[in-house]
This record gives sequence, C-alpha cells and structure tokens, in this order.
Amino acid sequence: STSDQEVLTLSAWYELSADEAAQALGCSRAAYAVRLHRARHRLADWLRAAGYRGSADPDPNPEPLPEATS
Repeated sequence: STSDQEVLTLSAWYELSADEAAQALGCSRAAYAVRLHRARHRLADWLRAAGYRGSADPDPNPEPLPEATS
C-alpha cells in the first residue's frame, strides 16, 4: 500500500531515525514503530509468495561449493 511504501521509504531509503520518521509522518514514535513492523511483515510475506529467497531467508540446506582445482 501507499502507506507501507511511505514508512519503508523513510526507514530504508532516507535512513531516518524512528523519532525523525515519526515526526515526518505526524505520529508518535510508537505508532511509527508499529507501522514499520507491519509494513516489513507484509513486504516479507509478499516476497515469499512471489518466490523470492534473499539473504534474509537463507537455504537451510545449501549445496556445498565445489572444490577448487588448480
């Protein structure tokens, strides 16, 4: 949602502190923290549903790397 995009952008792109982001949004620090938490979870759910496996979701059984030959 637009609201999720806004809170994630303030956090990830602009790297605002919680106090700064809350002020920009016109809400309390606690309300900002809740919005950010929920937005991150919705984004993670969406990425998983789309099949994305990033470094935050490592393969529990990775293939071993082949031995180097020289």
